[in-house]
Amino acid sequence: MRKAREARRAHLDSTRRVHEAGVPVALGTDFIGPDLVPHGENALEAELLVSAVGLSEMEAIRAATSVAARTVPGDEIGAIEAGRYGDLVALGSDPLDDIEALRDVEAVYRGGEVVWGRSIAHTCGFEDHHPDGVNRPCGPQSNARSRLSRIESRL
Repeated sequence: MRKAREARRAHLDSTRRVHEAGVPVALGTDFIGPDLVPHGENALEAELLVSAVGLSEMEAIRAATSVAARTVPGDEIGAIEAGRYGDLVALGSDPLDDIEALRDVEAVYRGGEVVWGRSIAHTCGFEDHHPDGVNRPCGPQSNARSRLSRIESRL
């Protein structure tokens, strides 16, 4: 356990130094390891980039979007513009005010179509769109706050 804690601290420290040197930091599912940030918990990783590494909220969002897109081949992802895929999330609050807003997912769009959550049409009285037909409440979708507290206690 001690070695794992030391490795996490070293990883965060090296990420902090890389960021301070001006090297772009990309958010990915391998940021700190599956025991600290499990696969699929990208919002937690963004929170750690802000709280433990020192990125601004905008830098963390870019790390998850345009910077991460530059690490893979092709130019169809990483921006919202004509000719791109149109994969994005709609949030219930502003992540520039609080990075934890990345957990407040109200809709997921893939190829410009709602695949989960409330579509923009919902504000006009249309039904929710879910692949399985089950309506889900908007707002934070997990108990990520308690997991982040546990993660930070390990650092």
